[in-house]
Amino acid sequence: MTAINYLQGGLALILQVLIFNAMLRNGVRRYWPLFLYNVSLFLSTSVLMLSLAGAAGWSRQTSRFFWMSEVIQQALVFCTIISFIHQRMSSTRESKSPMTRWLIVGATVILLGILGVHRDPNINVWMTPVSRDLSFAATILNLLLWTVLLRDPKRNQRLLMVSGGLGVQLAGYAIGQGLRVLWEVSKVLATLGNFVGTITFLLSLYIIYRAFAQPDSAASESALSQT
Repeated sequence: MTAINYLQGGLALILQVLIFNAMLRNGVRRYWPLFLYNVSLFLSTSVLMLSLAGAAGWSRQTSRFFWMSEVIQQALVFCTIISFIHQRMSSTRESKSPMTRWLIVGATVILLGILGVHRDPNINVWMTPVSRDLSFAATILNLLLWTVLLRDPKRNQRLLMVSGGLGVQLAGYAIGQGLRVLWEVSKVLATLGNFVGTITFLLSLYIIYRAFAQPDSAASESALSQT
């Protein structure tokens, strides 16, 4: 494991711990799917850093763990975004809409469909396009969340920042995985893909941390109105 890998993993762990601390102070109850997603990220980052420490390369077991955690995290991202859409709709007349139910069904179909379409005996060949396509699908779902939030006259700034952070992560990851698929054309593209994925991932964690580092504007206004 190179020094740059340690730096990337260390920065990710620090940001994830900061998100834990900020969410425990300001938003676990309303954003618990995001909290679970952050727990998954923290555990997978920690295990991967420990398993790769001193190793000459990726073992078969390490690759399986990495891709398994990727699929779990993608599923959690879908759940997180859908929960945000439901949270916004539950506060309006749209709460009776079956849209949330259809989003859950659609997300499940997309997940299983993408896994089936790209199936390959080689787990790396199989899961690289799977991860790319799931990130792309989640990006579209996140755009739907943005549309819902922007229609709301009482915009939740924290939710907008979180959605923006997830959008940066998902778009960057999809682009990064798309470049990695082209490694046979040029290894430079694969290296560029790794760089894009890493930078956007760290940036997204920072945006999410900043979203919870400041008090919720809605909660602040409510507290002021009671004084």
